[in-house]
Formats: sequence, C-alpha cells, structure tokens
Amino acid sequence: MSIGPRLEAVLQSRLSCGSPIGPVASSVRRPPTVVVAGADSDEIIGCIGSTLALGIARFILVGRVDQTHELADRAGVDLSACDFEKIASREDASAAAARIAAAGDADVIMKGQVQTSDFIRAILSRDHGLLDNGGLISHVSLFDVPGYHKLLMLTDAAITIAPDVEQKLALIANAMPVAAAIGLRKPKVACIAPVERVTEKVRSTVDAAEVVRRVNADGSLGILIDGPFGLDVAVSRDAARIKKIDGDVAGDADLLLMPNLDAGNAVYKSLSFLAAAAVSGIVVGARIPVVLTSRADSEATKFASVRLAIAVSQ
Repeated sequence: MSIGPRLEAVLQSRLSCGSPIGPVASSVRRPPTVVVAGADSDEIIGCIGSTLALGIARFILVGRVDQTHELADRAGVDLSACDFEKIASREDASAAAARIAAAGDADVIMKGQVQTSDFIRAILSRDHGLLDNGGLISHVSLFDVPGYHKLLMLTDAAITIAPDVEQKLALIANAMPVAAAIGLRKPKVACIAPVERVTEKVRSTVDAAEVVRRVNADGSLGILIDGPFGLDVAVSRDAARIKKIDGDVAGDADLLLMPNLDAGNAVYKSLSFLAAAAVSGIVVGARIPVVLTSRADSEATKFASVRLAIAVSQ
C-alpha cells in the first residue's frame, strides 16, 4: 500500500523500534494501544491488518464484534491479538472508546464506522476528560506532495472554522508534537493569506502579522514564522524571489497555518485529489492523538494516519 516515498520513510524511521505483537510481546516494552470506535468496515479492517503486520501497535476494537470478525475473516486479517468490547449502538461505541482512552488504556483513539458528530462529542465530553478545560482540538495534515521538496504540514482543514489570533496561536502549538514526531526541530511556519501586504480590508493579513509578532515576542515555541504569505510565496522559492520576499520561511515552509476552514479544507482536498499527494492527518490538542479520517479517504490515508498518531503518541 503506497503512502508516498518520503512519508513512508519518515514514518518507518520513527516507528522502527516498535515491539512485536503476539506471545513474545510480554517480554519487551508494550507497543502503543489504539482503541477503535466501530471497526466493522473493510477499509478499517485493512488498516488494522497492515498496522498489526508492522508490529507497532495493539488494538482494542469497540462496537459490533460479530460483524468485525466476519469482515476480518473475509479479508484474511488475523484479529487474535486484538481485544474487543461489544457495543451494539454506534453512538455508544464512540463513548465507550473515549472512556477506554480516558482510563489510560489506550494511547491513540480512532474513528471507525461511527458518526463523526458522535465521535467528536465523545472526545469533547467533560465526563471523559480527554480535553483540558479551555483546550482546543485541531486537525494537522501531513502531505507528501510530488511537486514539493519536502513533507508539508497544514492546519486546520477539518475542525476550527474561523480561528481568531488566540486560536491560531493554539493551532501552531497543537501542531508542534506532530513536527517533533517527524523529526523537525525548528519548523518553518507560514501564515497564509491572499496577499503579503497587511491591510485592514483583508482580515487574514492582519491576523497573520499579529500571530508572527506574538510568536516572535514570546519565543517559547522554538519555530521560525513569517507572513502574511500567499500560498505561492510559502512553497515556491521562485515566487518568493519574483515578489522580492526574503527570509528563511519563504519558499521553504514546513507548516501552513491556514486563515480559516474554508481555505484549509480546499487546499487539503486540492493536494489530495489534484496534486496526487499522499496524506496522513490526525486531531491534536486532546490528551492523546485522535485519528479522524473522512469516509472519502483511502485505506492508504487511514493507514498513514494511524502510523502518524502512533508516532506522536510516543
């Protein structure tokens, strides 16, 4: 299953020390545990099987157990190393998976064949304690784009609709564990807007300038940040040169901070469906990484996303 050569290489290198699954696992460090809410779908079963084959995680499968076994048998996936919790209702499966995670019995929580709204509600529920008071969850994508010279991160394409300056600062902070998990010690962050000139008529340029000012004044994040940048300036050295924009970030961004969900989602889908990019993505900001893939995402994307979440959990 192809997930892009650079994405595959970085995930393999970060997870190369995983412990084996099976009888010998008790004599070595326990691999991370992934709890899945609703594993009864062909793509989720395929993703679980591929992950088990690498020996990098255990699974707790919550939901319709009989149907899950039937699909696994049909696909030739051995689930004998997995634990199960039988829950008939899909809504209850999300809540049960969140309780398991909150109890410390899982290192990653994954959405399977359940409603996104039920799953997110379970993650955010104060009863489960997966989110600190006042905390913000957000989505971070990691792309292997054939036309770009390195892996590219993007936030937020799935959750935060219209972030203000404070929320944009939180989005950057949330993305840092993902950057660390893929080996970026000082990521370059580009604040995306339609134009590079700050103007009150374009709110995203004002926000970008304020985010840059505050990050640089604080200094605690350990990043390089610049903007406002058009997308072209953020990812193209030629565009930056033509527009006479200098700096370490221009044309060499590691992370694109999008101005809002409309822009983030459009860029995410453009890279995925038009630029032939391999992609993984997780939700961060909760106490453990969350795998929240779309129904339209391929099995390869789900597989890459689980591996990214496992890397972040470690």
